[in-house]
Amino acid sequence: MKKYKLTGKTLVSSEILDLIEWLKGGHQLTKANLTVELEKEFASYIGTKYSVFVNSGSSANLLAVNVAKIYWGAKNIAVPVVSWATDYAPVVQLGLNPVLVDCNMEDLSIDINKFEKLCIDGKIDTLILVSVLGMIPSMSRIRDICYEFNINLIEDCCESLGSEYCGKKLGSFGEISTFSSYFAHHITTIEGGFICTDSKEIYDILLATRSHGWARELSRDSKLLTDIEDPITPFTFLIPGFNVRNNEIGAFLGLSQLKRFSSGNDVEHREEIYNIYREQIRNNMLLLRHTSEDSKVSNFAFPVVFKNTSTQEAIRFLKTKQIECRPIIAGSLELQPMFNRKGDIVCKNAEKVHNCGIYLPNNSNITRYDVNYISSKVNELN
Repeated sequence: MKKYKLTGKTLVSSEILDLIEWLKGGHQLTKANLTVELEKEFASYIGTKYSVFVNSGSSANLLAVNVAKIYWGAKNIAVPVVSWATDYAPVVQLGLNPVLVDCNMEDLSIDINKFEKLCIDGKIDTLILVSVLGMIPSMSRIRDICYEFNINLIEDCCESLGSEYCGKKLGSFGEISTFSSYFAHHITTIEGGFICTDSKEIYDILLATRSHGWARELSRDSKLLTDIEDPITPFTFLIPGFNVRNNEIGAFLGLSQLKRFSSGNDVEHREEIYNIYREQIRNNMLLLRHTSEDSKVSNFAFPVVFKNTSTQEAIRFLKTKQIECRPIIAGSLELQPMFNRKGDIVCKNAEKVHNCGIYLPNNSNITRYDVNYISSKVNELN
């Protein structure tokens, strides 16, 4: 019986063979010229001036929150309650205050009314906005609120490479954006991630903090070097940093993957499958929007929230039908032990997602016929 897997074959055999031939050439394997080339290509694809290649999307989030802390003095950061652990964790690890925001039931990103109230009450200065599973938040209204209340925007696009709003790619709206190139994502460097920005000052901070805080990757006009009186050497350390670099093997794969992905075929396929699911699944509490003409949903996986069937019941049932599925991201962060919740549940929509939500396969190997079968089995639940 056919198995319907969440992830498809992101790497193709020709890319693996090309990598083997490249490795035979004895090239430098630690960060070098291919990394720089990939960063330029990735920034160009997203529509930003700069990108920085790191070892994971989680490290990208860590560097982004660190920039928020040291560059614009962030203290209180709004974190979507439906997100990944490493949207929340860096905020705590860097000594900042996370403020959880409930999800909406249309695209699973933030409840905009609750977000706006936090802004009005002066309780946050920064927003981490997650575009869940490649679906598109209400970007115009969110940007307007951020502008009105001087809220800095970090876009977590780890699940939404290729999604567009009004002809502009997600990841080009905020001051900083993050992406993942983990093996199961839209493109893969095995492990990996990117941070994008239009700001030269932020870019320089990212370059320094990616590699120990040193100066060796910065241009002479960097503002980080302005007040340095001693001679600048490759071993001048400017600010406290990390070591979250990737390598040339990942960059080699990334260049090939990005070239193939940027053709648009994979995004079109994912969007088509997303819309077929929308039309066929009848027992979904989510009121998912159809893609508009000037936008694209580069859907990572298709979300379903049941009225009466629990997450674990749905997973067990669908497993018997050879359909791979899982909870929606991490469910509700409020209900995870690491949040150490005290008192009543605040994020009610996310509670429903946590208890009754799953997501279904969407990848380059899924066909219309597969979706027909998967949808028919999902519709047996309630």
